[in-house]
Amino acid sequence: MAFQGGFQGRAALNNFNQIAIGSSGTLNSNAASRISVFSPNGNSPIPAALVQDRFVHDGETWRILNFQQGLTSSQALNDLGQIVLSASAQSINPVTGQTTGKSRRYVLRLDPLPGVMPGTPIIPDPSSLLPGGGWRIRGCGPVARQSALDALRIPCFIDPPVAVGYSYSVSADGPAVESVLVPAPLPGGDAEFTIEYAGRTATIRAGEPFSFTDTVPEGVRSFRLKDIALEEGLDPGDPVAFVTGLTFLGATNAPADFAVDMVPLVENTDDPDGDGVILSRDNCPAIANADQADGDGDGVGTACDNCPAVANPDQRDDDGDGTGNACQLAPRVCSVDADGDIDRNDIALITAVLGQRASGPTDPRDPDRSGTITVLDARQCSLRCDRPSCAVQ
Repeated sequence: MAFQGGFQGRAALNNFNQIAIGSSGTLNSNAASRISVFSPNGNSPIPAALVQDRFVHDGETWRILNFQQGLTSSQALNDLGQIVLSASAQSINPVTGQTTGKSRRYVLRLDPLPGVMPGTPIIPDPSSLLPGGGWRIRGCGPVARQSALDALRIPCFIDPPVAVGYSYSVSADGPAVESVLVPAPLPGGDAEFTIEYAGRTATIRAGEPFSFTDTVPEGVRSFRLKDIALEEGLDPGDPVAFVTGLTFLGATNAPADFAVDMVPLVENTDDPDGDGVILSRDNCPAIANADQADGDGDGVGTACDNCPAVANPDQRDDDGDGTGNACQLAPRVCSVDADGDIDRNDIALITAVLGQRASGPTDPRDPDRSGTITVLDARQCSLRCDRPSCAVQ
């Protein structure tokens, strides 16, 4: 294919860093004159076959033959993938595609097929909602089939309502996924995400296609893309909130209406303590602690840690006094009155409750840790007295 003289619009490069270029020559042994939209991410240029090259005017169907050098608008290529140009067109039979012999020149706006540009992704309607949550998205068939026929690598962009990640799966009658692309960083700057597929985990960066076939030659039928920054606050009403481009393997014989299920991974965004940290990420959900300080690194914020100097993720507090077990020294065995020594007062307290259950594994009245206070416990403690005859100081 040879490039034409170029396009004259200052917006020929859109916000996805795509550029429209005219070309002529031979494609798949057929003479062709078309517009291609090139992306900086390594995917194939999008040919005119996928930027609707037929239109109806005066009750007749026209096919674009040759576009003229130069564009007719400063908005030559916008983020929706629409292109303005002057072109010659030929009247055709809409059923057979055969020419009727009539030709005209037009100033045209070419609209891309849904899904072929990141600015015009395929968006599910309410009827596409899956029973368990998420969306069943149809419409990638034409893009995938044309991509296979032309031996090109053209992603089909899809975009459901918002989440912090998505799981993807292709219907049983659809082709395997070859690659996935997030075309540009999100509005808040998030550009790096985690992708899970076929038992593997990797990093995917905006603007860089991630190829499954590098590690799974046959492609994948499902994967998860997650760790979208919650701070992005993606709006479910925004049609380009989170656009994803997919390329497929062996799509030539796939039905046009095969489906891609895209199920959101959603986090609870409640913030009951009002500290600006959502409940699912707050290390102290009942007490405001915007700094999320955690001095002992046990995952419990210092503001509500019952033992802030000693790591105790279980926050165990057997006696219910508000101080965690980890910060309470276990009482000395046999020192029942907790005065630090063992004397006849302690022995008396033990013999007074013979036969009772111990209060727990650290009960000083149960030195043999049998779980029951017995005469054997009293005898052991008598042998541990600090003074002769278990005298009281």
